[in-house]
Amino acid sequence: MSGAPTEPLIGSEVDADICWMVERPLTPGSTWWFKHGTRTGSATLMTIDHVQDPVTLRRSAADALALNDLGRVRLRPDSPVVADPYHVLHPTGRMILVDPHDNNTAAAVMIRDVRP
Repeated sequence: MSGAPTEPLIGSEVDADICWMVERPLTPGSTWWFKHGTRTGSATLMTIDHVQDPVTLRRSAADALALNDLGRVRLRPDSPVVADPYHVLHPTGRMILVDPHDNNTAAAVMIRDVRP
């Protein structure tokens, strides 16, 4: 974590790196519960920017994320988010996605940016 404190970001969309941990694929338009600190709500996946191979670090386009995929996505929570980028402040820069069908943790999310 780096030097000078910064103001948290406030916005209605989150750009994030994600580790997908369930067999049900993550697809644009799907809705998941999220937990960010003590706050919970629902979030819709807007886009998948890419999937990243963990061995070669090569990025490629993807229509969905499958079990154990790493990717970059954009989420739209049901209400504005106040967060920090994960690299600035870990506790407020992370969240999880939860499968609303079975309450299992579906993804670890590292926030990169919050957009208006």
